[in-house]
Amino acid sequence: MTYFLAQDNFEELQTIEGEFVGGRFGSALACLGDIDHDGYGDLAVGAPYEDESGGAVYIFNGNRDGVSRKRSQRLIGTRFSPTMRGFGISISEPRDVNRDNYSDIAVGAYLSGQVVLLRSAPVVTINVTLTYPQIRLLRNATSFVVDLWMSYEGAYVPENLRAIAILKVDELHARATYRAQNSKTDGPQTYKLRYTLSKATVARNSLEIHLTEDIRNVIDPLEISVSVQLEDDLDVRNESSSCASCVVINKLRSKIDDLVKLPFAVDCGEDNVCVSDLRVVLSTDSTRGGNRYIIGSTSTIALRVDAHNRGELAYQTRVRIFTEVLPLASIPPECIENPRNVLEVICDLGNPLRTNKTLTLQLDTSMMRYDVRQVELRANISTQSDEANWDDNSHAITLYFDVDIDIAIAGKAQENLYSYLREESEKKPPNSVRFQHFYEIQKFGASPIEEAVLTVKIPTHILRSHDTGDIAIVSINDTIGRMDAYEFYCSDSNETEGLSVASKKMDNAILVRAENNTHARFSIEEDTPMNVPSENRTIYINCTNSAIKCARIDCRLGPFLSSLSVAKFLVTLNLQLSNFPADLTKGKDIIFYVTEGSVAITRPYNIAQREGHKPDTVLVATTFLGSPIAQRIAVWIIALSVILGIALLILLILALIKIGFFNRKKKMELEALRAETDKKYNVVLETTSSTEVLDHD
Repeated sequence: MTYFLAQDNFEELQTIEGEFVGGRFGSALACLGDIDHDGYGDLAVGAPYEDESGGAVYIFNGNRDGVSRKRSQRLIGTRFSPTMRGFGISISEPRDVNRDNYSDIAVGAYLSGQVVLLRSAPVVTINVTLTYPQIRLLRNATSFVVDLWMSYEGAYVPENLRAIAILKVDELHARATYRAQNSKTDGPQTYKLRYTLSKATVARNSLEIHLTEDIRNVIDPLEISVSVQLEDDLDVRNESSSCASCVVINKLRSKIDDLVKLPFAVDCGEDNVCVSDLRVVLSTDSTRGGNRYIIGSTSTIALRVDAHNRGELAYQTRVRIFTEVLPLASIPPECIENPRNVLEVICDLGNPLRTNKTLTLQLDTSMMRYDVRQVELRANISTQSDEANWDDNSHAITLYFDVDIDIAIAGKAQENLYSYLREESEKKPPNSVRFQHFYEIQKFGASPIEEAVLTVKIPTHILRSHDTGDIAIVSINDTIGRMDAYEFYCSDSNETEGLSVASKKMDNAILVRAENNTHARFSIEEDTPMNVPSENRTIYINCTNSAIKCARIDCRLGPFLSSLSVAKFLVTLNLQLSNFPADLTKGKDIIFYVTEGSVAITRPYNIAQREGHKPDTVLVATTFLGSPIAQRIAVWIIALSVILGIALLILLILALIKIGFFNRKKKMELEALRAETDKKYNVVLETTSSTEVLDHD
């Protein structure tokens, strides 16, 4: 059930969750008015399918913040009749049926055909207090007196009520007892006292407590507690029984019990008066300095409370810590939480506190809202001893919260390049080629992301004239999305075929080539350049092309609680090669196909990503390479090639002549050899030149 506040627009004020799954909590609502006469309107909520369809009605009391999240009553249908079914499907407007100034309601039970009239009972607020007029117990005392103060009030309530006070005296150590004629023991150190209270009158009852002899433990305080019950309490009797004089206790506003701890006065000098000098200091475990934290970097904050006593013993020393936003994760055993609108923690620091003591509280930041940027923590220390200086008994610090949020997307194709046969080839070309594009979304930064939207744009049609209609070139075969082992679902936003994310495992989504691992890890940090083929050979298919119609897939992702939260999206596509128009593929043997993925943070709202954030958009491309195009060579190209070849040959011959490649020096070399031989051996050799031999042959 969500409660809205209407100003210019509806604004969500608070949400109250049902206690049982399937109970249909919120099927019926009724504004009851101020049934407890506390100045705030109250609310009844029906849950007709709770309690095995017996049904139930919840009562929530109003307060200054709206409606209390904690119910004040739960009325079960089977309590009124064992055959009751569907109790709480409808709730009437409040009416004062019996004229007792309290509104009554009728509740319908449609499955059993019954109606129950619920009459409101007078609501009383009870206050009980125990007081001890002195500061400490003297060791030589034999008895002492505590005062029990009781009162009740309410609108249109009885003038007198019968009350039972349950008194407990030093249960743990049994160092004192209570003796009176009108008391009745109810266990060790427990006594029942009966009183008659009058409306709007504070009753004071003095109780004399007797100390036992030879008390050895004077360090632990003597504890006396009291709790009050009403004999005419409708909750105690039975909510379904008829009781004209019965009342209901407002448990949220009543104080029905109290406890006093009485210390023994010792070790405080000859005057037996302890004068302490207390000081309290708050600090945190912030490593950034200045009590600054990043939302999401830690689930708890350690709050350190240092109490110092520079004087004599401080009895009944307590420190109170206040905060309005942060709940508690854990507290030391010396501390208790006081249920109030403002969180108050009360810690006993010792009885007595001699010198110094340190306590550590854990504050819960796991549900920290992004609109809260600072929280003030206050502490106050008090004692029953006399205090020498009250100036440093309080301390306050402010916690500051920053946002570190970033989300990035990366993408890749299962195969970057596919080959196919064109229609001009001798073999039969394929009708379609199946391929896959894969996207991965990951959170960076410490702050969690409640929800993000992944948008994938897929080119599917070529826009043509109205006569021929759009041509489908790509069909979406399948989409698979998983995040943290769970599936997420997507929707499309145009007239293309409806999409649904199949409940298949990502590891089994390899459809084209089994030896390729579609899901091999790749880093968001990668910035792989896109190799775009040349324009003269390529058909470009992408969503920036005005001649291309695209399908848009939107997927809601989240929450991203840590950097380990990763969303993966796989889309399987079929390229319809046979559908490409001949005029478009003429002279083109490459198809360059590109899908586009982008991610945007939707919750929390209006939160900017950190400076220099990682990319929010990525393009994934696949290239389809067709068989080579056979083209005729022009005649002028052949002629030009022949002329250039002849010119090159002439230049080569001229160069060989230039270097003397064709000169014959053999004859000259032989004649020089003959002359040298004749001179050396004095023999005349007959030689014949090579040219003569050649001529003779």
